[in-house]
Amino acid sequence: LYHALRIHARVLVGQPSSILGWVSFGARISYAVGSGAHAMVFSLAEIEHCVLRKPMSSARTLVSTSYPSTQFTRLVELTQPEPRLNFCLNYGTKSCSSQVVVFHSPSKIDKTLDFAAADFLERLLKIDMAKGIVAIPKICYWYARDFVPD
Repeated sequence: LYHALRIHARVLVGQPSSILGWVSFGARISYAVGSGAHAMVFSLAEIEHCVLRKPMSSARTLVSTSYPSTQFTRLVELTQPEPRLNFCLNYGTKSCSSQVVVFHSPSKIDKTLDFAAADFLERLLKIDMAKGIVAIPKICYWYARDFVPD
């Protein structure tokens, strides 16, 4: 759902061209999920930060953002941290996965997350043995506290 909404929003309003553009993009694009009296309105930022990433760290980026939970996000927020989600969320930028990860069944979530993490790191982690340099994707830096607490 998150990726479908993000793609739809990019088609409607275009791709943001700056960091501030990305922040406002996620906060201002909203969707009604459900129908009638049971519909809940979520912005892309709420889905990402208040539902999927709720139990995890905030990003270490130039722009600090905070998204308070709402009565709707509290109903569906994740309660256990899952660092591998960092490798699945696709914002359409160079430092994200080039593919959209599809979860086919609850019984295969761990296997799918493992595959997504391995695929992401295989493509974006760069190791130069001769120079002794390891270049990590920005996502790993932004959310380092999800992988190692301190």
